Amino acid sequence: MSESVQTRRIASAPSSMAWFAAVLSLLPLFLYAYLGHFSRLMIDDYGHFATALRMSFRHSFTYWRGLWNGSYSFYLFHDLLSPLDPSRLPPLFLALTITLWLIGLAWLISLLLRHIEITLSHLPVAIALAALTVFASIQSFHTLESIYWYSAIVRHTLPVGLMLLFLAYAVDIARRGRRTWQMTASALAGALICFVNGGFSELNVAIQLVGLPVLLGIFAFAAASPGRRAQVAVLAAGFFGSVVSAIVHLSAPGIANRLETSAVSIPYAKVIRDIPSLMQETLRSSLEYFGHQGSILGFMLLLATGLVAALLLTIPNERERREQSPRLPWYAPVLGLLVQLAFLPTLWTDLGALAFKVGFELYLAVGIAVLNTAMMLVYPIVIGFRRPIESCLARRMDYVKPMTAAIMLGVFVLLAMTQLTVVPYRISIYLFANALVLLVILSRILDSIAADYISN
Repeated sequence: MSESVQTRRIASAPSSMAWFAAVLSLLPLFLYAYLGHFSRLMIDDYGHFATALRMSFRHSFTYWRGLWNGSYSFYLFHDLLSPLDPSRLPPLFLALTITLWLIGLAWLISLLLRHIEITLSHLPVAIALAALTVFASIQSFHTLESIYWYSAIVRHTLPVGLMLLFLAYAVDIARRGRRTWQMTASALAGALICFVNGGFSELNVAIQLVGLPVLLGIFAFAAASPGRRAQVAVLAAGFFGSVVSAIVHLSAPGIANRLETSAVSIPYAKVIRDIPSLMQETLRSSLEYFGHQGSILGFMLLLATGLVAALLLTIPNERERREQSPRLPWYAPVLGLLVQLAFLPTLWTDLGALAFKVGFELYLAVGIAVLNTAMMLVYPIVIGFRRPIESCLARRMDYVKPMTAAIMLGVFVLLAMTQLTVVPYRISIYLFANALVLLVILSRILDSIAADYISN
C-alpha cells in the first residue's frame, strides 16, 4: 500500500466517525417524527380551520382578534393551508418543525466551529450536536402537546425553528458582502421575519423583545469589528419588527374580552390587572415549569451535550506554569453559599410540608434538611481555608481522583432526586442548582490541573 493512500485513509477516519455519530444522533428525532405521523386535529384546530374555510382572512382575523387574541400569523397560516386537506397536516408538522430546528442549530454550530477553528469535519459535528440539543429540548417540554398538537406546534414550537434560522443568518451576515444595498435588504428581511414570527403567539414576541436587545448589546460591544455593522443592523431591524408585532398583539380587544370572560366563567381564574402582580405570577409560573421533572431532565441532557462538546472540541492553550497546581477560585464556594441562602426561606417551608407525611417523604425531607445545613457549614469553611485546601491537593495529587469521583457521585444523586415525583418544584430547583455548583467547582479545579499539565 502506498504512503499517500494510507495517509488518505487515516485522514478520512475521523470524518467517517463524525458522520456515524451524526446518524446515531438523528435516530431519536426520526422516532419522534414517526410518532408525530399519528397525530390528528384536536379541539381548537377544528374551530380555526372552520373559520378559515368559511371566511376570508380579513374577516377571520377580525373575528379572532375581537374574540381571543391578535396572533395574525397564526390565523394567516390557517387561511393559507385551509384549501388543502386540513386532516393531513398534523402528521407532517412535527417532522417539519424538527427539520427547521436542526437546520437552524446546525447552521449556528457550524459557524461557531469555523470561528474557533476546529479541525474536525464541521458539518457532521454540527449535525450531531444540533440533533442532541433538539432531542434534549424536546425532553424538557412540560407537555407533549407542544410536539403532537397541531395548534401548539404552529403557535409555539415551529416559530422557534424560524427564530434559529434568523439568528444563524444574523451571525452569518458578517461573512457576506457588506454593501449598503445588501445591508438594507438584510435588515428589511430581519424585520419581516421577526414581525411574522412574533405574530404566531404572544410568547414569541415577548421572547424576541427580551432576547434581541441582549444580542444587540453583545454584537455592538463584544463582537469582532468585521461585519459588526451588518449584524447590528439585522438584529436592530428584527427588534423593530418585534415591537410592531407587540403593538398588534396588545391592541387586540380579544385579550381583554377573554380575561373578563375567564373571570366570570372560571371561578378559580386569577385575573391580573397590574404590572407587579404580573411579574410575580410570571416568576412563579416560570419556576414551576423549570422545576418540573421533565424540564430538569431536558436541562440535564443539554448539560451532558455541552460537556461532550467541550471535551471533543476544546483546544488547549499554552499557559504559564504556576506554583499551586489545583486551584479553587474564590467565587465557586461563594456561589454555593449564595445558593443555600437564596433558597433558605422557601426550602424550609416546603420541607415542613413534607415532614408532616410518613414514610419515604419524611426521610426525604430529613435528608434535604441535613444537606442544606451541611452546605451552610461547609461552604464558609471552604472559603476560609481555600489556600490550605489548594496546597494539600498540590502535595497529594492522588487525592484528585477520589475527590472527582465523590463530587460526580454527589452530582448524580442530586440530579436523580430531582426526578422524584414527590419532590416539590422549588426543592427540585434547589437540588439542580447544588449539582451545577459542584460541577463548577470540579471543572475549575480540573481546568487548573490540565493547564499546568499542558504548559509542561
